[in-house]
Amino acid sequence: MSLNVFPSNGSPASVFGSIPGLQIVQDDEGSVFIPGYNVNTIGQINGERGYYLFTSGEDTLDFNIEGRRKLPSETDIELSGNRFNIVPNLYSDSVAIEEAMGGLEDRIVIAQDDEGNVWMPSDNVNTIGQMVPGKGYLLYVSGNDTTYNFPDTLYTAAAKRKFVSAPTSEPEFFAEVKSSGLPYTVLINEVSNFDDWKQIDELALFKGQGSDQLVGSAKIESHDLPLAITAWKENTDYDLPGFEPGDQIVLRGYVADSEQVLELEIGNLQSDTKPTYGEDIFSKIEINLPLLTSNGLENEKPKSFELKQNYPNPFNPTTNIGYSVPNTAHVTLEVFNVLGQKVATLVNERQNPGRFNVTWDASNVSSGVYLVRMTAGSYVNTNKMMLIK
Repeated sequence: MSLNVFPSNGSPASVFGSIPGLQIVQDDEGSVFIPGYNVNTIGQINGERGYYLFTSGEDTLDFNIEGRRKLPSETDIELSGNRFNIVPNLYSDSVAIEEAMGGLEDRIVIAQDDEGNVWMPSDNVNTIGQMVPGKGYLLYVSGNDTTYNFPDTLYTAAAKRKFVSAPTSEPEFFAEVKSSGLPYTVLINEVSNFDDWKQIDELALFKGQGSDQLVGSAKIESHDLPLAITAWKENTDYDLPGFEPGDQIVLRGYVADSEQVLELEIGNLQSDTKPTYGEDIFSKIEINLPLLTSNGLENEKPKSFELKQNYPNPFNPTTNIGYSVPNTAHVTLEVFNVLGQKVATLVNERQNPGRFNVTWDASNVSSGVYLVRMTAGSYVNTNKMMLIK
């Protein structure tokens, strides 16, 4: 968050004391105000910085601050080079970020807000759009420390440029991931087959190889590249799930026409290693797509029967279950409670070879452990699922 005034009383307790459920206020140098323990290493709050707040209250906060205004151009914003800074919006209205920050365009590697939106000038990506009063923005500046002054007249060379911003929205198939407040950008910069790419409707990021923990997801509104997706880092202090730095990036796509989930092969455009979360300021990847037919996914024929672990897990109330069929067979997919009583039949038909995905809607059953069992000829396998309402 940020202020566009200099508070009359700059003590953190005076500025933030009325916020319900406030746990911690932190600046970009690691100084903190923790009201529950009467800790203040920030000192005085001013309008030259942005701050990270964590609350257990409402998602949107409204509070009033008394103070004096200064022209944005008269306020020195001190920025440290080669690291993230939290910068304020000093304007009283929303302003285009490429106008407000255009004087630093050549040095800005990435700007992020708390919802995972980004501005990456060198990659022609801008999903932030407007800097909003009251918000703070993470800004990574390359090179030496510098002092920046916002322009009073919002017109810069950067404002003339058209930034390519492939938009995304909330997913419908993959679960929406709750923000931990710690965003990490995965930038899809290249795809091997654009026609195949255009058939993918949703994308999901997972915590690592073999994991079904979702850490980011998006519905694709435009397939223009580059496209930015946000993954969320875990916040262990407040028990918020997410990735750990060093986890391998795993990307899956959903094709709505065929109702299938595709394991996407990705390459690292920044090094020769497999892409991992947190390896750089952001990750830049390419997608090597398999062939698609007019009916959707035509992936490589599976080598064996396989029942995958459902995801998300735990879930409420829907979860996705993937499975593989290497040869034509009668397949059943059934759900049982812990007493062995069948509560749902998801599949009961003869199927050709392929990889499949079904969704179980558990709205009509109570919380608890459930078992999903796949049977195909002599193949039988069972996985546990946890429903939490």
